[in-house]
Amino acid sequence: MKHPSDMSPHSCCFLLLIIIISFWGTGVQSFSLVQTSKSPLVLLKENTEMFCTMKNQNIDQIGVYWYKQTSATADKLEFVVFSHILNKIRYGSLFSSERISVARENFRNTFTLKIKNLEFSDSGVYYCMVENAGKVAFGNGTSLQVVETLPTTAAPTTTTKRKPCKCKKPQTPSPVICSAVVWAPLAGFALILVIVLGVTVSYTKRIYRRTQQFYRKHPLN
Repeated sequence: MKHPSDMSPHSCCFLLLIIIISFWGTGVQSFSLVQTSKSPLVLLKENTEMFCTMKNQNIDQIGVYWYKQTSATADKLEFVVFSHILNKIRYGSLFSSERISVARENFRNTFTLKIKNLEFSDSGVYYCMVENAGKVAFGNGTSLQVVETLPTTAAPTTTTKRKPCKCKKPQTPSPVICSAVVWAPLAGFALILVIVLGVTVSYTKRIYRRTQQFYRKHPLN
């Protein structure tokens, strides 16, 4: 094996180039940006925040750009602010530090765009953009609409459920069981009626026979 001092200058340069390329390839990874917000609808004069989270890469050595797109500028992006890694901030011509600021949370890999005292002109779609090692990535965009009043949602209609009627089933009358106390007087009364009826029939027959005998002995002629 050759000693490093015995290697030619071309060999040393080639070896150094391989080391640099290897370090560059392992140090730079693909990354992406994901944007979120608290609410797309915000009241006039209120404050809002938009978040831009970087995936697969740390943001401690990276700056972030924020751009705005409106219906009037649909064909281009309007530069809002740039936040340097040393917290140096540069604003676009139509924006200032009075209402706009940028924060970073390295442990969450998240940039935050803060806008206070919102105006109607702040409505639009905001994009974060990061450039790292010659690679550029844009976020998916955050929509912001400044409104004077928030839309009201209709209260859900509640239907009262009727409780099932717990009605008692009609009871079938139980058969009347007559005791001897009831039957005895009835039987006695019926027996008396039979006796009276028999006496009446017998007496009527006697009267009828006597009447016939009388008319036989004393005819009307």
